[in-house]
Parts: sequence; structure tokens; C-alpha cells
Amino acid sequence: MEPAPSNIRLLDREEPPTTSLSGSLVPESGSAGSRDRMLRWGTTSLLIVIGIVHLHLWWVGYRTLPTIGPLFLLTFVAAGLIALFTSVQLNWVTATVAASFAASTLAAYLMSLLLPQGLFAFEEVGVSYSGAISIASELGVIALVGVWAKTRLPSRQGRTRRRVRERARTYRCCAHR
Repeated sequence: MEPAPSNIRLLDREEPPTTSLSGSLVPESGSAGSRDRMLRWGTTSLLIVIGIVHLHLWWVGYRTLPTIGPLFLLTFVAAGLIALFTSVQLNWVTATVAASFAASTLAAYLMSLLLPQGLFAFEEVGVSYSGAISIASELGVIALVGVWAKTRLPSRQGRTRRRVRERARTYRCCAHR
């Protein structure tokens, strides 16, 4: 019997679990994998909370408002779709979309609170329990995506030290002239 080609994996071999980070398959390390999973599911959960709050508010009366009503329903659908994508994979695209969505939803809520005419002629009177839950969830999504992005960016400390050493070598090298 001939051996299997190298591009075909045999099912009886045990391989380390893999996860998709930044669109490529890499072996999952212990704490980094669990941290990524925690950040991904935390972001997903908070997006679901944002969607449920907006569906609840739409259901209890915002559906009668001419422009705000459909936007609340659209926010519910968008939060659900973004949560679906972030539950599968948190990469730069989904993280940016999730943070942008949370920031824009928070900005819309603050505009309805603070602008003299409100947002689309709808002025929020005060912060309700639903509003507080939504604000906390939106800030949570932004914070979790920020932590996730911080873990993805390369450390600048090593590069700075390396650059200083290279400059010192250059000065020492040219000093003999």
C-alpha cells in the first residue's frame, strides 16, 4: 500500500487544536487561545444584549415612532448579524465592525439625550434602565475590542530598544573617522 500524499491528513493522527487568528490557521497556545475565546464570546454576548435591548424598546413603544422605530429594529438585526460573525471569528474586520457599531449606537443615544431637538426629532428624556444596560454593553464591546486589538499589535518596546542599539552602533562606527 502506498503512503498518503503529504497534503492529505489521516484521521487517526492526533494533531494539536487549531484556531483561526487573523485569517490563518495557527496552533493554539494555552492562555492566548483561552483569552481570545473569552474576548470573542464576551464581545458576542454584549452585542446580543445590545440587540435585545433595542428589540425590547421597539416592542414596548418605539415602533410607533416614524424614523426611530425602524432604526431600532435595524439595530436589533445588525447586532444579531455582527454577533453571529464575531462568534465565528474575531479578526480585524469583525472587530472593527463591532466596535464601530457599538460606538455609533452609543453616539446616537447620546445625541438623542443631549441635542436640543434630539435625534430625528426624538428627544430622550433621561437614562432608563434599558438605556443604562445599552450604554454599559456598548462601552463593554468597545473595551473588549480594544483589549483584543492591544494583544494583536506588535510590542513597540522591543523595536525601540533595537533602534537605539542600531543608532549607537552607527555612531560608534562612524566616530573613528
